[in-house]
Amino acid sequence: MQPSPLATRLRDASRAGVFYGQPSALGRAQRASLEVGITIINVDLRAVTDKAGLMAAMASAFSLPDWFGHNWDALADCLADLSWKEADGYAVFLHGAAKARERMPDDLDEAVSVLRGAVEHWRSEGLPFWVLFDAPLPDLISLFAGT
Repeated sequence: MQPSPLATRLRDASRAGVFYGQPSALGRAQRASLEVGITIINVDLRAVTDKAGLMAAMASAFSLPDWFGHNWDALADCLADLSWKEADGYAVFLHGAAKARERMPDDLDEAVSVLRGAVEHWRSEGLPFWVLFDAPLPDLISLFAGT
């Protein structure tokens, strides 16, 4: 059986990036990820109110190692390694983005920046690393824009 067009797109590391989509669209993206063996990582931001909570949510979702330093540089380092969570690709789904943006806009902007760095790193390795927020954020386009 041929993978869906979305699944084929998600396998393409050169098209990976940081996007947003409505919850129903993210459900489609999760199903498409599974079609092509991309590892799904769900990050729950619904109760996150500050940087410490954001770091804890990322550590939990990615099963980050004990040496993770709970700061931006350490997060960037861990997301560029992932040797403890090897996969043929990653699709990171962040839930609760709208409320998180209200509570901690600067920290969420920094998280987007770190995640973009991870996308670029894995793209250079030929591995898809997709990041999908469940609400529009500044400078993000919809995963389904132009499709």
